Amino acid sequence: MADLGQSVQEVIFVKSGRLRLEREIALDHTNYWPVDSKHWEVNMTKTKKVRTILTVNANEYLGARELKDGMSYPGRLVADCDGSHLIIISKEHFYLSKSTTPLTM
Repeated sequence: MADLGQSVQEVIFVKSGRLRLEREIALDHTNYWPVDSKHWEVNMTKTKKVRTILTVNANEYLGARELKDGMSYPGRLVADCDGSHLIIISKEHFYLSKSTTPLTM
């Protein structure tokens, strides 16, 4: 749907199911193990974890405030239920439905 850093271009209503805003986080760690009395073995680990930033449930929406403020997504959007039904309204249609004057850019 949307990726990290993509500007918000629509308002998304969740009719049923669930929508998650998630972000992949890199976890780097260095371990030091003694080999003998003067030397150490260095072991670097790099892992990536996915963390949920926001969950949007049925009858909730996402994007109206972000659209108004010109924000970008801080992660990626994932519909995590097989039966998720989303209503996606583009920026142009959302503003036209809220006002009698057309949106100018």
